[in-house]
Amino acid sequence: MQIEETVFLGRNNAIKLQLAVDNVVIDHSSIIRAQVEIRNPSIGTTILDSNISPDLFDLTGTDELTLLFGQSMLAIGRYSATLVVFDTGHINGLIFGNLALNVVSG
Repeated sequence: MQIEETVFLGRNNAIKLQLAVDNVVIDHSSIIRAQVEIRNPSIGTTILDSNISPDLFDLTGTDELTLLFGQSMLAIGRYSATLVVFDTGHINGLIFGNLALNVVSG
């Protein structure tokens, strides 16, 4: 199942994701890094990475992962995206799912 979210550029709106395995919410405090690979056929691919742009991610929550992409430099448009999370047990990353992002002017 793909989650659809709207990114309001220039705004502080947050996308809060609660990640689960087998319908059980994981302990988000174990996440040490997150990446979102964002694709648009006419614009190309962008990777937002919490190690490179920590201000776009909030990894401090124990029950949710927060994306703060309103402050990103994404172009207005529709994107498909893949969320990858990293913890000490998955140092190469674990693909967690797909997102549809609609980036609009705030």
